[in-house]
Amino acid sequence: MGLNNVSEGIGAADCGLEIKKKKKDDIIVALAGNPNVGKSTVFNVMTGLHQHTGNWAGKTVESAQGYASCGQQGYVLVDIPGCYSLHTRSAEEEVARDFICSGIPDVVAVVCDAVCLERSMGLVLQVLGLTKRVVVCVNLMDEAEKKRIRIDLHGLQERLGVPVVGTAARAGVGIREVYRAIDEMAGKQEGGTVGEWEEKNGDDAAAKLCHGLVEYGDDGYLEPDRRKDRIFTGKWTAVPVMFLLLLGIFWLTIVGANYPSELLRTFFSFLEGKLTNGLRWLGVPETLRSLAVDGVYRVVSWIVAVMLPPMAIFFPLFTVLEDSGYLPRVAFNLDKCFRKCHACGKQSLTMCMECVYLQLP
Repeated sequence: MGLNNVSEGIGAADCGLEIKKKKKDDIIVALAGNPNVGKSTVFNVMTGLHQHTGNWAGKTVESAQGYASCGQQGYVLVDIPGCYSLHTRSAEEEVARDFICSGIPDVVAVVCDAVCLERSMGLVLQVLGLTKRVVVCVNLMDEAEKKRIRIDLHGLQERLGVPVVGTAARAGVGIREVYRAIDEMAGKQEGGTVGEWEEKNGDDAAAKLCHGLVEYGDDGYLEPDRRKDRIFTGKWTAVPVMFLLLLGIFWLTIVGANYPSELLRTFFSFLEGKLTNGLRWLGVPETLRSLAVDGVYRVVSWIVAVMLPPMAIFFPLFTVLEDSGYLPRVAFNLDKCFRKCHACGKQSLTMCMECVYLQLP
């Protein structure tokens, strides 16, 4: 069943989200996009971090609303959940699709990754199948420039039939152009010209849409990543490197946490004695003193002493691995194995965290 058919019967009341307008003529913008394309950065730059958060009715999926203005025009931005598709396989995809279909948004701004444009185009085509009032924001143009990727934004705009704006949200580049594109599309009833692209080209629709529009540098923008891949995802090196690296992180986390844990236990024990003596000096009844010190204080201090040091070591180390691009490679290496258990490689990262906490005292 196509997305257009799915959208039938979904009304404004069905999305379960209250929109907070300041003025009657405010433009409501749904901010859509894949995960990790800088959608939240675009949202924060446009709203100045003035956001209202809450959950979609009946869903444990967080929403964020923010108010922005450019000149005399006001905008209500709704940051809908990041997803790769609108074919509803998860709560995030369902609420994203329902909100776009609800008729509430005046414009849908789809944020794309300039470094992996083809991957983002699948969602753009699906959104254009639901509404024609779309603005495509190709974000991370600065990262694309570093990797010597050149994108013909004008050519992409001609193929899509909707405004396409290049941005580098962290630097605030292109945001005013996004406002202008939103203003242009807000009053239109017709927009994109690619409603039949998916039907004609199937799974190759995104690839054919981007064909000839993305140009890579002569000296190979992917060469540094390919060198890493030969080591981190190579046939003979992937598993040994992954094993040694994760083993080193586990060792640093478990063994390294013993020293700060012992210091914290000593410190909290010292404070416990002082607190006990102070309560006795104040004449607090023994029952209340035991409840406060031997119960609440001792439990909380034990949890802090045991849990805080490994978290303070483990999560920064995992952040370094994430920023370096290694964690997705771990998920890739283990995906085939996990699929045999009807899971996916991304769950290996959760397993790593669980392994650390199973080793804690």
